[in-house]
Amino acid sequence: MNTSLATGLCVLIIMVASIYFQIESIIEFSLPMLFGVITGCYSSICVSGNLWAYWEKRKEK
Repeated sequence: MNTSLATGLCVLIIMVASIYFQIESIIEFSLPMLFGVITGCYSSICVSGNLWAYWEKRKEK
């Protein structure tokens, strides 16, 4: 969680700076990168926890 937050913040700062200085190539790179960090963090929090609980419940049987 902390790693995703730090990476997302850095990518967001780079994206804002590239918009301010109008650097199109970095905007085109940083927007998908930010989206990837957000979806990866979502996957880690919402999907993995439920999957782990399912595996633990199944292991008890």
